[in-house]
Amino acid sequence: MERDRKRFLREIRTTAQLEHPGIPAVYGTGVETGGDGGAQLWLVMQLLRGSTLETLLDHTDQTEATTEIPPAPSAGLSWPRPNPGSRRPPEAA
Repeated sequence: MERDRKRFLREIRTTAQLEHPGIPAVYGTGVETGGDGGAQLWLVMQLLRGSTLETLLDHTDQTEATTEIPPAPSAGLSWPRPNPGSRRPPEAA
């Protein structure tokens, strides 16, 4: 469990440092301890409005969608860039 907790918090800190229209902002994270002594990890993220993947696929010609050549994978790698601390969540206990 401790390994999962550390990974969750590490991934949230990493995500909070990125700035990209397709990556929701992270506003906060934390840990709540229940009466049974168990811990519940949580995070608060920006709500991105739009369609679900299921809706998009329902309204797309599957033949056309699978035969299109996507842009080079590296084309989007330079876009998510570090955001120096403006969206960094508080440290969780």
